[in-house]
Amino acid sequence: MIAKTALGLLAILVTTASCSDLLTVDNPTDILDEDLNDTRYVSALANSAEGTLSLIYDDAVRYSELAADGIMHVSNRRENVQLDQGDFEGFNARTEVVWDEVSRSRWTATEVTRRLDELLENPQQDLRAARVRYWDAVARITLADFFKEVPMDAGPPQTPATVYQQAIDLLTAAAGIAQAAQSTEYEAASHGTLARTYRSLYYEQGGTDMGLLASAAQHARQALELDSRFRLDLVYAPPGSQNGLADGLRAIGQYDVMQATWAHTVDPVSGEVEPRIPHGPVELTSAFGDPVYTQMKYANSSSPIPVSRWQEARLIEAEYYWKSGDLGSAVEAINEVRAAVGLPEFQSQEPDEVRQQLIYERAAEFWLEGRRWTDIRYYGIVPSRWSEASKAAGTNRRWAVSLREQGTNPNYQ
Repeated sequence: MIAKTALGLLAILVTTASCSDLLTVDNPTDILDEDLNDTRYVSALANSAEGTLSLIYDDAVRYSELAADGIMHVSNRRENVQLDQGDFEGFNARTEVVWDEVSRSRWTATEVTRRLDELLENPQQDLRAARVRYWDAVARITLADFFKEVPMDAGPPQTPATVYQQAIDLLTAAAGIAQAAQSTEYEAASHGTLARTYRSLYYEQGGTDMGLLASAAQHARQALELDSRFRLDLVYAPPGSQNGLADGLRAIGQYDVMQATWAHTVDPVSGEVEPRIPHGPVELTSAFGDPVYTQMKYANSSSPIPVSRWQEARLIEAEYYWKSGDLGSAVEAINEVRAAVGLPEFQSQEPDEVRQQLIYERAAEFWLEGRRWTDIRYYGIVPSRWSEASKAAGTNRRWAVSLREQGTNPNYQ
């Protein structure tokens, strides 16, 4: 993506309002590049990394869930139908925007990190330096999760595995700085996201290097030791930024809605309706005969989206235990997550049963949180709504980078 000017960065800082203390000026067009080196703007710079990501993250989650099986499309809009049917080739307006805007967020975070390291008196002990590194890592993970390759700053395409490693480096630095700044929140979240990223790297590299999955479990334990109930959200504050998963997935007047099969999810242990997939009653039937429900996980456009939380850490531990043959510890970790929502204990010492329960727990726990597509890829789950051609192509696929990237990056010429 083409690098942006300092004035463009200021426009982002001025217009983004997901954090309460973002920069506010009377005439932003009069602010010059040298003004960004003014220490008065340090907090605004620090907030901009999270703020720019909040402007697109909900869309990234939405369209990844549509490409997986969390959401279905109930009209004939071509781009949405393509995603719903697993057709990821060629131009798609939805994925184009996700690529361009998440890339913008990544660039902003990287640029802000550079500037803060120059402006802060002691960046290695300042939470603001940890925060921008953390959100830079999340932007990179998002790109690696959903796109075939990830060029940065008009550079050559990089593999998702390479970008995951970059995120690991950033998260490691963020955890260390957060520890020095005595921020348990960001230290735990950094270790939790490190666990997620090592898990992704394990699967991206073929699922044979148990050292990577062991590292994932180790960081999961570190996060839980810091705070057994840690959670870090991406915050929304309308009108500056809005969680479009709330209003965008309403049954009435919308085109993307929760996939109907999720509304009938029954916990396999208790036989009860799954409490982690909240929704309303059937409101209408689509033109294609699907019953349409409204999701209720996100109540309104101010609802935050979880980015790192303890349940994911425990389920990553469970996955490591299962892969290691320690089924008792895997079941214990699964049951801690289940107990938090009042579900009865799962019991089994059969490897296949434990694996299926783990897959189920992740599906229920992280519905509409942007984890489903990676799980579909890693577990080989073929969505029922995909076309026959998409099913035949398999699950190990991602979107292409945007035409704007291809048109401006010399490595694509």
